Parts: sequence; C-alpha cells; structure tokens
Amino acid sequence: MVSPEEIFHAAVLDRGGRFNREQSGDDAIARGFTSLEADAQELIDSARHLNPNLPPIHFDFVYTGVINALAFERQRRLFIGLTTGAFAALRIIFSRMLADSRVMTQRGNSSLEEELEPLAAFSTNAQMMHEAGVQLMRPKCEIRAAFADWLTGQAMMFLIGHEIAHLLHGHIGYLTSLNSSSIHSELDAVRGEAGNVELQALEMDADQRSFISRLGSASLTLDLPNARLPWFPNGIDLAGMVFDVSFAIHSMFRMFGDQAIAGFDLGMRTHPPFALRRAALIITGAMGSDGYGPENLKRVPRPTYRDSAIAAEHAHSIYTGMPPSFGGMNEAFSIYGREHLKKIADLWSTGSLKDRVASFRFD
Repeated sequence: MVSPEEIFHAAVLDRGGRFNREQSGDDAIARGFTSLEADAQELIDSARHLNPNLPPIHFDFVYTGVINALAFERQRRLFIGLTTGAFAALRIIFSRMLADSRVMTQRGNSSLEEELEPLAAFSTNAQMMHEAGVQLMRPKCEIRAAFADWLTGQAMMFLIGHEIAHLLHGHIGYLTSLNSSSIHSELDAVRGEAGNVELQALEMDADQRSFISRLGSASLTLDLPNARLPWFPNGIDLAGMVFDVSFAIHSMFRMFGDQAIAGFDLGMRTHPPFALRRAALIITGAMGSDGYGPENLKRVPRPTYRDSAIAAEHAHSIYTGMPPSFGGMNEAFSIYGREHLKKIADLWSTGSLKDRVASFRFD
C-alpha cells in the first residue's frame, strides 16, 4: 500500500518534493519542524472535532525556499503542505523585527535591542536570503524573542488554517472536479474552468474562516486556567492579543508588497491582491467587534484591526529600509476596491458558486 508520505512526495515533486526532516542533518531544525507539525495536527484535529465529517488530513512539508502553503486531493485522501521556506523566512523576519528597538516597543524590553540597519537582502525566498548571508538574529530580550516565535507561529497557523478552510468548505473538492491533478496553493495560478473572480471568492472565504479561527483561539486563551503570556506582565489583554494576531498576519501579507490595484482588471487575477485581502481582514475584525464571532471579541475596539495593519507597515519599513506605503490599502478601501470586495462577497453569498461548492463541503 502506498503511504500518505509517498503520495504527497509524488504530488509535490515538481515543487521541490517532500522534506524529510529526519535526513536534515540538524537536530534543532528537525525538532522545529516536528513541533510545527504537532501544532498543525492539533489545528486539524480541532477542525475535525467541530466537523466530524471531515476526513483525515495528512500534513507535511514541501522542500522549497518560497513562502507558500497548498492543499490538494489525491487517491481520495486530503493533503495540506507548508513549505520549508515559510518556516524559515517567517522566523527570520519576525526575529529580525523584534531584534530592532523601534518595532513593537510595547512588548518586552525594547531598550535592550538596537536600531538595526535595513535588511538589504530581504526576500520572500528563504534560500535566497541564506545564500546572501542572512542569518537568524534573535532579540536580546528573552521576552521579545519568545514573542517573535509566537508571531511566527500565528502567521503559520493562519496559513495552515487557510488550507483547512479550503478543504472543509469544499473548495478543493470543487476545483478537483474541474481538474483532477490540480494543487491549490497560495501563490500559484489555478488553471481550471472556474472563473477568476470565483477563485478569488474561495480565497476570501478561506481567509475569513482562518482569521476568525485565529481570533477565536485568542479569545479562548482568556478562559484557560492560569493563562499567561510573558509579554503581558499584568495579565493577558484580549485587545492586545488580537492586535498581535492581526499584526502577524498583516506582516506576512505585507512581505509580498503593497501593489497598487487601480487601473488593473481585478477580474483577471486568480487571487485577490494582498491589499484587498488585508482590507478584508480589517472588515472581518470589525464585524467581530460588532457581535459576529466569539462573544469576547465584542470587547475589542474596532480600530484595533486598522492599527495593527499600520503597525505592520511601519515594521516592514524599518526592516526593509523602504518608506511606508499605504497606496494599496488606501485603494482597497476606495470605491473601486469596495465594489470589487462586494462583487466577491455577493458571488459567494448569493451566486451559484456557493451551491456548486456545497456538495463538496464537510461542515
């Protein structure tokens, strides 16, 4: 019988193949990936607990330097893959952020850090940064170092949760029915019979589900006995924790640029521009403050979600040395951007897409 690992490796071979951490030659790296796999499996198990019809999902790693995540179906089995580059690059960037005294000064003792020179070799490809001599720089403050690891985890759990949503909500089943060999990933065009705006609607749905899941996890943390995070010395502050979750996700999206959207035919894209996705996160968060989602989120001020996006922009400016840029975000909230967001939302809520996907859902 062919193992899930073998099926996974064959499916992603043209993307770098399966990463065999047992043969990495570095015990620390192997332990890091083993810990991340355990966190991913816990997230998958939680989704299956809430949705018993969800079949088992095999989680694994793709050996490539780029930041990406993917989901697919093969031989009636479900798979989620996270690239090794996502683990490495996000860890490098968030550690670099917190090692700078100007970033997230409210977390830990930022006075122990220094003002760092811009990261000239910044890339969303971890292998390219490694070849350029970029090394992991840990914050001097132990609390800030732990916080950097926590932010990295939040960004990766959002990526994995996004792929879980694609499987849970029937997106992968639907796309596989159009193209049996398709692999849906976050940075690649998906070639099928579905229209591009339909694909964007699936992306936005997965983003929303994963973001709400991250916010819900933050909310539940308050209910845990003796819950403690060292960067909240006076007790966990829900609004502060939601700010940090949002900051992690906005920071990850911001790594891919702030491309202007005006003048582009948005319907020709298979994925929504990152600025639109970030705008949708702010809107989703504001809906939580208005009573949608976990009850605790009503206590989170609406500006928290906007302010976290601004903080992510300033952090990006500091570690890249580039001026802050809000052009893409401003256009996302323009009439043009809002009309496109509404078009996507209407397609999912009132169009035939939701009906066509429904038979593939597991929730």
